[in-house]
Amino acid sequence: MKQKLWLGIWRFCRWYGRRAELVLKPKGIDVGFGGARQQKVTVFGGSLGLIVDARKRPLTLPNDDDHERTTAGGVAA
Repeated sequence: MKQKLWLGIWRFCRWYGRRAELVLKPKGIDVGFGGARQQKVTVFGGSLGLIVDARKRPLTLPNDDDHERTTAGGVAA
């Protein structure tokens, strides 16, 4: 079952522990493979299913130090 959560964000329910192969076909943006190249990737569903964020904005992840600070005490130092 596919559910639209927000503009460009989709959730595929009932995907816990399941594997899928996605073909990413970016249009004029770099999704991490160098240029706007098409690429096949393997993904695994988690407890919330499979979440696909197809908005045209970068995803900024914390570095290891930031993650440890925020998860150790619940509040960033």
